[in-house]
Amino acid sequence: MKKNHKGFTLIELIIVLSIFSVLITMAMPQYLKLVFRAQEKKALFNLESIYNGQKMFWFETASEDPDNGNHYVHPGNEDLLESYIDYTQSDKHWDYYLVNTADNDILFVAEAAHKNSNGALDGKTISIDQDHVITKSY
Repeated sequence: MKKNHKGFTLIELIIVLSIFSVLITMAMPQYLKLVFRAQEKKALFNLESIYNGQKMFWFETASEDPDNGNHYVHPGNEDLLESYIDYTQSDKHWDYYLVNTADNDILFVAEAAHKNSNGALDGKTISIDQDHVITKSY
């Protein structure tokens, strides 16, 4: 008498699930890198927007110091920067802010700090200065 098998045996299912789990384990790090790169590009785009707003602010409100050629903001115009740049913005993956710098050659630095899945900062930052120099630290 011939047995008519319908379906899969438990061993066959376990083997297939094992193969899938190995494939997923190998693909997950690459997927996470791609996700982070997409988040990084969004942060760079937002930093570019902040940089462009900062440039507009300087062109409209700053003067050149005749003694040393440095630009400075007229007293009382510092608060106007907020009308050009929404630098207090945040999104799900990044916090954006302006950095106070003691270096007289660097007048403007905007920074994006990465947040992990729990919303806590994880130490990865991207910054842009007034000379459009982008620095990544991670």
